[in-house]
Amino acid sequence: MARNPMYGQNKSDAVSGSAYVTVGASGMGSAGQRYCVCPIDGRLTALYFMCTTGVTTAASAITVKDGAGDTIGTGSIPVTSANGGVVVATGLHTDADSDLSAGDVVEIEWDGSSAAGAGDLVVQFAQSV
Repeated sequence: MARNPMYGQNKSDAVSGSAYVTVGASGMGSAGQRYCVCPIDGRLTALYFMCTTGVTTAASAITVKDGAGDTIGTGSIPVTSANGGVVVATGLHTDADSDLSAGDVVEIEWDGSSAAGAGDLVVQFAQSV
């Protein structure tokens, strides 16, 4: 059997580059949270929100924590209409607490400041180099 010429270069099953995890976020009109698992060794680098039910009244503050409860990022989702496109939650930290290992739990909280809101949070992780 012929050997793959890339053998030795690509024999690892590890994911490289970036990975994305989608987390449903409903009921943003009251405080709540969702959890996901970091798929690779790396850092949480961005948080996107695709609004399916309008975020009304006020922006919803977002706090991202690691499994130990340390804050690794904050941001906010502004008032936006349903299906208003993708919103980037800004302000994510890149300090030592943001280093994650594959399998680490990540908690995403929102404060419930908006009167309503729902959608999908897309969490981007970048591999540590």
